[in-house]
Amino acid sequence: PFSVVQFRYAGAKGVVSVNPQLGPGYRLCIRRSMDKFVSEHRCFEVCKVSAPRSLYLNRQVILLLSNRRVADSVFLMLQQRNNFALIRSLLRNDDAKYLLVEKLPYWFLPIGAKIDFVHEPFFRQVLITACLSSVRDILRRTRICVSRNKARNMFGIIDEYNVLKPDEVFVQYTQLHDREDANGRGKSKTTRILRNCKVVVTKNPCHHPGDVRTFTAVDHAALKHLKDVIVFSQQGNCPAPHQISGSDLDGDEYAVIWH
Repeated sequence: PFSVVQFRYAGAKGVVSVNPQLGPGYRLCIRRSMDKFVSEHRCFEVCKVSAPRSLYLNRQVILLLSNRRVADSVFLMLQQRNNFALIRSLLRNDDAKYLLVEKLPYWFLPIGAKIDFVHEPFFRQVLITACLSSVRDILRRTRICVSRNKARNMFGIIDEYNVLKPDEVFVQYTQLHDREDANGRGKSKTTRILRNCKVVVTKNPCHHPGDVRTFTAVDHAALKHLKDVIVFSQQGNCPAPHQISGSDLDGDEYAVIWH
């Protein structure tokens, strides 16, 4: 189950998170700042939900990380891994399935059918097109994928329980293998909480070195029901999201990197 929903409802828009303190049943709490206009429309519309999402670096993020003294060899190694993954997808069926699941809608692939995607003419051409698209992304935008268990793209939310101190965040992520099974689902669905480690957080678009921030990830019992999101502290002189590309918590997604 997801922890955060980006929604539209009766003239209101924003992000809501799961809160066990509300008790059983379905209850929706909306702040006045979420109300944009008056409407009689009472259908709860879901725009996006929190989920395990891979992180792709781009040229802006790479430049800022280089400014923070991250060696160029790190980015070259990640790019090389991406290139090898594309080559394997043209040779091995498991890697071909993984690439197709990443690139195509879930309803498009005949997951249950035992198809040799590498040699079947139609899917072979789809694979070649997907590989060319990925290569163009690397050449034009330096779009490089990072290991799923080292970085994620996450919704940002506020600490409603006021337990996090300034410069602290809470991150709990669903552990996935870098190669998924044939159904496009990770074989491991356990979660892991980052405890007492440094995390680097930024958001696109980012241009100033200050748009890359470092926080301390901590564990807290009051927040353990939240996963695949990053929880920011509400304490401090300036809200942490405002320091990252002037963002807010109205559905913004953040690049979260840890080691």
